Amino acid sequence: MPAAPRDLLAVQIGKETTWGTSVNPTAKLMLVTDITLTPIVESTVHEDMRGSLAPGHVATLDSVGGEASMEVVLSYEDVSYILDNLFSEATPSGGGPYTRDYPAPTTAVTTPRLLTLVQGQGTFVYGLHGGLITSTTISLASNAPWTASSDLIGKRVVEDAFASLSDRTVTPIMGNDTVLYIDAWGGTIGTTAITATYMSAELSVEASRELVYGLGAVEPRTYVENRYTGSLQLVLEVTSQTEAIVNGLLAPALTQNQIRLVATQGTQSLTIDFAGTLTTAPEIFTDTDGVITYDLTWDGTYNATLTNWLDITSVSSVATLA
Repeated sequence: MPAAPRDLLAVQIGKETTWGTSVNPTAKLMLVTDITLTPIVESTVHEDMRGSLAPGHVATLDSVGGEASMEVVLSYEDVSYILDNLFSEATPSGGGPYTRDYPAPTTAVTTPRLLTLVQGQGTFVYGLHGGLITSTTISLASNAPWTASSDLIGKRVVEDAFASLSDRTVTPIMGNDTVLYIDAWGGTIGTTAITATYMSAELSVEASRELVYGLGAVEPRTYVENRYTGSLQLVLEVTSQTEAIVNGLLAPALTQNQIRLVATQGTQSLTIDFAGTLTTAPEIFTDTDGVITYDLTWDGTYNATLTNWLDITSVSSVATLA
């Protein structure tokens, strides 16, 4: 019998009603490029004074949990599986295409789409139950697809089983589909297009979610969610537009901006609206493939005009996420 090949691995997900209570998968997740499930099973061998040089005679099982990391190529159809878990589960509007809005939390904790995340091949299948994203980095660049790298926590990792699910048709989000806008702090977001010929971006979002343990069980009883943080890094060609941003910072002056990244393919789109503060000055200059560039990083900052620091909007052909 040949060894189990990596290329036959697949990933399926299901929506839990109660955190950590597993469900059968309902959708095959497309364009996953890497995934790792990591069980947390912590035990202790206790040292005591019993006139022995043995390492220990008594052991206890202390705690159980789960972690995962996953990398995907983002598509217009599947990005909401990530955003529904990172933020609150969105209610779609419209009659096709369908719009889903994902504001970062401000005055209340999120109500995420809780995940059973299943990975494997054939009969070698494992699942993370109660999957919750703790951090996501969305990256994009010229002539390349948008990607997302996410870390998750969960209640447990155990043997699991696949459902009989089919592949779905999805459309990758490309850097070639993307337009960048950088506007004044009190201006209208999406007004000033940046026409630099080279661009890359990296949005990092940290959701402060942690497992909560209590007496009477080795598994976590629940989870807690605290303040979100995030940053947006842009690598931009040196032009008169980008020079003005840097020169304003070097005045010196507090430099804050509203930034929009929007990718569009037909009737589908993904829009990131970000408000932030340049907290450090960039190196002058950086070299990106022989092009002189600025490497600028804004830290997320609440903006009264945007009424948030981050809002992501998905428009897709998907009426209902399976």
